[in-house]
Amino acid sequence: MRLTSLLMATLLLVGTGAALAKTGTVTGTGTVAGSVVDDCGQPVESARVSLWLNEQCIGYTLSNGSGNFLIENLSSGTYTLRAGKKQVGQAEIEGVIVSDGNTTNVGVIMLVGQGPHGAGS
Repeated sequence: MRLTSLLMATLLLVGTGAALAKTGTVTGTGTVAGSVVDDCGQPVESARVSLWLNEQCIGYTLSNGSGNFLIENLSSGTYTLRAGKKQVGQAEIEGVIVSDGNTTNVGVIMLVGQGPHGAGS
């Protein structure tokens, strides 16, 4: 009888843990996506794309070979997006709104001007 009770308690805890794991996924977060191109419209690989809130970098990524990027698990809010790559240029978009459970597509970001040597930051 004691073994049965122990087994039932274990199964209950495992079931509860599985339910928590399922619902324990990061909630209340959003995603920002887009693509980066140069001033000729060609995709820019390895451009640094970062999101800023109150002059603090919240997250960043590098664009892939097609110029696409995705930054996930962002808290809801209004961000400034900065993108750049040395010897290519830079761009900034203010007012990027992230909302829970949604992907904000900022579209195509064109990097302009050679910028300073730190344009990729």
